[in-house]
Amino acid sequence: LFAGDGDAPPSSEGDPNCAVEMVFQVGRAGDDENAAENGWSSANARDGAATLLGRIAQSSAFDRLRTKEQLGYLVDAGLDVIEGAVSLRCGVQSATGLDPKGLEERIESWTVALREEISNMSDEEVASQAQGLATELLQRPGALRDVVSRDWHEVSTG
Repeated sequence: LFAGDGDAPPSSEGDPNCAVEMVFQVGRAGDDENAAENGWSSANARDGAATLLGRIAQSSAFDRLRTKEQLGYLVDAGLDVIEGAVSLRCGVQSATGLDPKGLEERIESWTVALREEISNMSDEEVASQAQGLATELLQRPGALRDVVSRDWHEVSTG
């Protein structure tokens, strides 16, 4: 969608390509007051849960939207922190002929399925995902771009 236009047409008549990215704001990074207003013990607890959600969402979106529904050649989901706003995002770039509204509906349907998927996870599955995330976060960065990617939010916000 371009400039918030929910009915944006494909770039040219007959062109089946389009892309949609939906962003769902979770809260303000490090904002304990905001987290408490939403039932969290702290911003760290909320931000940690959001990071785990992003990890689960990434594999879920790829599996459902890319592999099973074959919606696009590019499907990505995960957690973003931009200007201090913590958000879950999902993007699909597609040449299936679906218009942006159709892709948006499929992403919204996926969010419902994601909620159910997480609700049905056993404590062991959640613990396994959390352990995998912890292992990933504790790995030493292999390249400078990995360090920048990991630490840029802290650098840019002081």
